[in-house]
Amino acid sequence: MTKHCGKCGKDKPTGEFARDKKNKDGLRGFCKACARSYRNSVRSHRSQYMSEWRERNKEHIAEYNAANRDRVMDYRERTRERKRAHDRDYHSKNRDKINAQAAEYLRANREAIRLRGRNWHQANRERVNAKNRNRRQANIEKYRAAERDYLRKHAEAREKARVRLKKWTQENREHVREKARAYRAAHASELSEWHKRHYRNNKSAYIEKAREARDIRRARLRGNGVERVSYKRIRQRDKDTCHICGKKVSESEISFDHLIPISDGGPHAEWNLAVSHLKCNLKRGPGWIPAQPHLPLETA
Repeated sequence: MTKHCGKCGKDKPTGEFARDKKNKDGLRGFCKACARSYRNSVRSHRSQYMSEWRERNKEHIAEYNAANRDRVMDYRERTRERKRAHDRDYHSKNRDKINAQAAEYLRANREAIRLRGRNWHQANRERVNAKNRNRRQANIEKYRAAERDYLRKHAEAREKARVRLKKWTQENREHVREKARAYRAAHASELSEWHKRHYRNNKSAYIEKAREARDIRRARLRGNGVERVSYKRIRQRDKDTCHICGKKVSESEISFDHLIPISDGGPHAEWNLAVSHLKCNLKRGPGWIPAQPHLPLETA
């Protein structure tokens, strides 16, 4: 069974015509192909017309939405599940078509989309920041693990992050201090327990740190000279071997002995420090056992 199209003038099967109850035969007077062609031809014009109309009637649209808000929200709530099911069904059947249309629209309107996104974010900055903070706080361990993993794999990004953090800290020093003070005040008991536990687990390191600070202070007071010291390099140089007894030094027993004692004018410098057992260091005292300094390269 065929029907004559009033636009293209061709006789086509009735399946090529959309339904229309107003007509006697229940079909529209023009075929689907002609209707699609017409919609495509007026799409840009219609879009521009509707944009201009909305701009001219902002107040009327706002009044209408305010007056009918409850009715619209009630209708959306009643039809929410039905609409979701319809959307899922439509997307599953037309996935390739939808993806192609979205890609085409993105290519044609890339700059407009970026500009619209930037404008929206600037207008809703507080809302976006609050949402991001809440999401990060709810998944803090996941975020931190992902950040550590990324920085571990990307040395350049790690260096940029370090420089950026240092610059931000310098520019916001008072804010950082105030935040730290507030955190300490809010978690005083927890921090106290943590420090006690950390001291018990790392007592030897705390003692060595205190001895280092004392040695630096003594060397400065005597005018012996203080240089930047890398204990890691000293341990690598001496291979964690005590220079007094010649045995290996464990992490819990390690100490750094001034070969020329500070009391005899020795400086606090890498070439004047050597790995030793804490007991051997205390037994040696101020020069009781002769020792050979590790002279710096320029004087060797």
